[in-house]
Amino acid sequence: MAILLGFAITAGASIAVGLVLLRLGMSYGHWMGSIWRLALSNLWRRKKPSLIQMVGFSGAIALLMIMTVVRTSLVDEWRWQLADDAPNHFLINVAAYELDGVKTLVNKRELETAGWYSMVRGRITHLNNQPPTEVAKNGHESLRRELNLSWTTELPEGNKIVQGQWWDLDTANTTANNLAPVSLEEELLHELGLSLGDTIRFSVGGLTFDALITSTRSLNWDSMTPNFYFLFPEGYLEDYPRTHMTSLYIPAEEKLLVNDLLRSYPTVQVIELDKIIDRIRTIVSQVTRGLEMMTLLILGCGILVMFAAVSLSMSERLQESAILRTLGSSRRLILGVQWVEFTTLGVMAGLLAALGAEFAVAMLQRFMFSLPFSWHPWLWIAGPLGGGLLVGLLGVVYSRRAVTQPPLRVLNSL
Repeated sequence: MAILLGFAITAGASIAVGLVLLRLGMSYGHWMGSIWRLALSNLWRRKKPSLIQMVGFSGAIALLMIMTVVRTSLVDEWRWQLADDAPNHFLINVAAYELDGVKTLVNKRELETAGWYSMVRGRITHLNNQPPTEVAKNGHESLRRELNLSWTTELPEGNKIVQGQWWDLDTANTTANNLAPVSLEEELLHELGLSLGDTIRFSVGGLTFDALITSTRSLNWDSMTPNFYFLFPEGYLEDYPRTHMTSLYIPAEEKLLVNDLLRSYPTVQVIELDKIIDRIRTIVSQVTRGLEMMTLLILGCGILVMFAAVSLSMSERLQESAILRTLGSSRRLILGVQWVEFTTLGVMAGLLAALGAEFAVAMLQRFMFSLPFSWHPWLWIAGPLGGGLLVGLLGVVYSRRAVTQPPLRVLNSL
């Protein structure tokens, strides 16, 4: 859809903006030399074929630039989000009496964790003092299972406040009607149909308490560190049964740590993600090679499209060139007119292709790769320059027989 919309914008701009550019070129071409005057006048006189060619040129160039950006920028940026030393193991269900021993084992191996988090298992029973309907329960699994509740004083790394304010020591202990303040992940807030100031009732081991939504957060799920949908300040969940969890990077040579942990603490659960991460990297590499092959195929198809577009009006151009030679025009003048005409078409098509490619890449960044939008200035340079050079050379090479053969033979062949 992103590529199709990019093509639509490119085609629309080629018709609307291209017509304006052709008109401006014809108007200001009178102030230039004879070569420019003839070339730009030809483009305006054949504006319909020129616009059709511009659509073809810009579409091929736009697709080539989109695939190049996806291969060289988006895939690499997406792959770099997962660093080589990103945490590849999660340790969960660490009981309070086991925490010091587990920490000691990890520290002996000189491994760094992403920080230890306390965790309480709770279930949502009421939203705004009303039990969830069956429709709501069937629509979202968080209303059908136990959830992980945690607490912290500082905003965790990778979390950003979207609405509301993060609590301080004063607001954390002074909420209306003794409600516990809670910070909610923003997407879950919308999925549950809640907003700031709403209340949630939790049940933890048969004991219930109410919480007031005071802020929403966006989370970086790609960081491979513990993330929680619900965060509380300290002093509200410490009396409930709790376990501890963390994530850490364990290199291959330290893999025996997992055996030592499970032997000493059988209740600890270790989630090994290193094999999954290696598989993800392999898939990304395979996709990258596939994109490289597609880019080469698109380049070849783009050249064929440009060749076909040039062929559409070549008979008329050859006829004009033969007449100009008959009237005494030099070969240099005729080739110069063809060069300027095709190069101008290529530059305009490249500029419009950059517009469509930038839009398509922006949609891919947002909806496919979940990356923040960023401009690609090189598109606006490479598009016009590459389009002008490629189309100009193609047009001149194709029309050389107009000056290498006698005019009468060219006219007879048409």
